Amino acid sequence: MIGIMFILGHLLRLKSLGAPYLVPLFPFRYKSFSDSFIRSSFSFSSDRALFKRPLSKKRYSLQKNKDIEDDYNNE
Repeated sequence: MIGIMFILGHLLRLKSLGAPYLVPLFPFRYKSFSDSFIRSSFSFSSDRALFKRPLSKKRYSLQKNKDIEDDYNNE
């Protein structure tokens, strides 16, 4: 039991590339936790992972995608 607590404590303090090793389990964030085990399609998730500290929370803009589709249709 003491060994398991020691390993768990070590994993909670461990960081990989500046991010906690057990992200999104610790620190717990519901928004990040929902995509941790079962990943949804990119078309359904428009938000970026918050533990990476993105400059913008949105993954893409719908207006930009429409512009790209219009370019393909006009060629």
